[in-house]
Amino acid sequence: MKNLFFSSLLTLVTLFIVSCSGDDAGAPIKPVIDLVDENLVGKWKLTNFEVSNGTVDLKVDETTIEIPFTTEGSEFNTTALFETTPNKVTFDGTFKANTNFVTPLMINQPTTREDTFESSKILGGTSTLNDWSISEGDSVIAGSKAEIIKFTKNEIQYKLDIAQTSFISIIEEGFDLNGFTTTNPKGQIIVTLEKI
Repeated sequence: MKNLFFSSLLTLVTLFIVSCSGDDAGAPIKPVIDLVDENLVGKWKLTNFEVSNGTVDLKVDETTIEIPFTTEGSEFNTTALFETTPNKVTFDGTFKANTNFVTPLMINQPTTREDTFESSKILGGTSTLNDWSISEGDSVIAGSKAEIIKFTKNEIQYKLDIAQTSFISIIEEGFDLNGFTTTNPKGQIIVTLEKI
C-alpha cells in the first residue's frame, strides 16, 4: 500500500512538472541586447510611425484653442541605414500618415487627413547625411535626442519630441482646417524599426 501511494505521488509530481514546462515552451523570447554602436549598425526598415499624444493650437476668432491629434503611419516603404566612421544614418523612402484632429464643432470639416511623407524629411531632417551617437544610454538619431523604448536584436523603438523633427513644420504649414491654421504642435513621435 505504501509503494502504491509513493508511485501515485511520483506520477502526479511528474505530470505537474511536464505540464508546467509545456506552458512555457510556446512563449516567444525576445532577447534584449546592449545599446552599443555595433548592435545598431546595419539596415533597418520602418514598421511604425505614430503620434498618440499630440496637441496643436487653433485660433478661432480671437481665441486660441488647444486641440488634440493623433497620427498613424501606414504603407511603409522606408529604410534606415546606420553606418560608422563616421556615424551617419540615411533614411530613404516614403510612408503614409493619417492625422486625426479633435476639432471644435464650429469647424465644419472632416478632421482626418492622409498625407504621403518623404521619410528623409520627417525622420532625418532635410539632409540625407545625419549624425547618430550613443553615450551612456542616451542616443541621438538624425540630429534629434531619442529616448529608446525597446532595443532587441531585430527591433528598435524610440521616441522623439515633435519639436526636434521636421514634422513640426509640416503640421504648422500644411494642416489648414477650413481656414483655421494649426500652430505650436507638441507631443512625441514613436518610431519602430526592424532589422533587415
